Amino acid sequence: MYCNGDQLADMTSTNYNPLTEVTLPDGSKLTKADVIAYIDDCVNNSGYTLVPDFRNLWAYTNRCTVEDYDYTKGKNLKWLKTITP
Repeated sequence: MYCNGDQLADMTSTNYNPLTEVTLPDGSKLTKADVIAYIDDCVNNSGYTLVPDFRNLWAYTNRCTVEDYDYTKGKNLKWLKTITP
């Protein structure tokens, strides 16, 4: 619930007015641009990457069942138990 207002009715109103910044407990402001920059920094500098095919993340791509599903059959998918940089 990132809407303006202090009451539940304000935050669930059909007149959606999203916040572009929030005040942190120390009094500083965190803007939408700051959040985007922090996320971009994590994505670009973490040393990790996204898996090339998300289907590799689920156990149905294990060697015993990978050919049982039309959406995984013949795709040469391998279940990625752990992902390291």
